Amino acid sequence: MLRGPPTAGGFIERWIDQIIFYDAPAWVFTMAYIAFAALVLVTWFVVPPIRQRGMSRLTGYQHACLTRTVLSAARGSGGRLRMLG
Repeated sequence: MLRGPPTAGGFIERWIDQIIFYDAPAWVFTMAYIAFAALVLVTWFVVPPIRQRGMSRLTGYQHACLTRTVLSAARGSGGRLRMLG
C-alpha cells in the first residue's frame, strides 16, 4: 500500500490529538501551572490595571437590572433608543 496501514482516526484528528494531549509526567504540568500563575502575578504588579474615569462599579445584579431597564425602554419606543439630555 502506498499510504500505509489504515488507522482509526483521520489525519487532522491525529494532529489535533498530538497538540492537545501531551504525554508528560504530572510534575511538568504542575510546574507549568505555577509558572503561569507567577507570570500573572508579576504582570499584575508591573502593569497594574487602571480604572478609567467615569466607570462605575456595578455588581452583577445592578448590571442585570440596568440592562433590563434599557431593553424595556427600547421595546417601549419601537426598538429605537432615544438620547437623554
